[in-house]
Amino acid sequence: MTFLAGILTIRDAINGGFVFVEGILSVLPICDKIYINDAGSTDGTLEVFQKMKETWPSKIELLQIPDTDFESTHFQLVDDVINQKILPLIDSEWVISLEGDTVWHESTIFDLLNLMKTTECNSIRQPGWDTQWCTKNAYKDFKSVRIARNLPGLLMTDGGGGFMVGARSDEGGHGMSGVAPEEIVDYPRFHFPYLFPGNAIERARRHAEHLETSNEGRKKQYEDLKEKFKGQKFSKQDQCPSSGLPALVKGLAGEPVYFVRDELFDLGWLKETTGLDYDIC
Repeated sequence: MTFLAGILTIRDAINGGFVFVEGILSVLPICDKIYINDAGSTDGTLEVFQKMKETWPSKIELLQIPDTDFESTHFQLVDDVINQKILPLIDSEWVISLEGDTVWHESTIFDLLNLMKTTECNSIRQPGWDTQWCTKNAYKDFKSVRIARNLPGLLMTDGGGGFMVGARSDEGGHGMSGVAPEEIVDYPRFHFPYLFPGNAIERARRHAEHLETSNEGRKKQYEDLKEKFKGQKFSKQDQCPSSGLPALVKGLAGEPVYFVRDELFDLGWLKETTGLDYDIC
């Protein structure tokens, strides 16, 4: 049995403005294996995953389970259903759920790993710092447990972003999923839901037209964004926060759209930027 495995299901991450490569790389040094499921990408995302598999063959397990209910299922259920199919493939003691828009800080990942090795609790709850392109300020809230022991009956929930066993645990009063008993820590994970203005409209469209068709708020958000950015050409934004961010995303702060940078596959650049060893194929 291995100790820690990551799990991620996503589709068309590039067009959606997801910092998915940075998110995977942020925990690659502490994971024995990361199970990545491409659910049917047509925008180049699958090819990026294949390149990651070639670069780190022993670390990356690439799957292609299509999200066949994508057009009709509430978005939070799609990833849950697919990831639930992947969980039985994982033989690790702990599991970390990787969202396509979440990045862990290089200065804390080994603290998390050491905590997993020493705690008697069954899960770790971290504060999530939400950072968007439209503001200099990030706000913090406690959300789903992203790190849990791979216990019998472990379930994926909250859109593939959290874990639970049996009934929902709200041990810390945070109102979302968990696996009791929990260990609560101060160092955050960083969530980038709308970091790139050029991808914001596409992401809003997915929710309005496919993922949450009954949600009037999502429809209004999509229409508002279309009107706000009608005919606009996006340029590099200078208001994006950069201080305190994980090193892997600092080069993206202020960019109008997401793109996969070549240096993310340069082992020397990764070590120089994060101080971590990525020569771990």
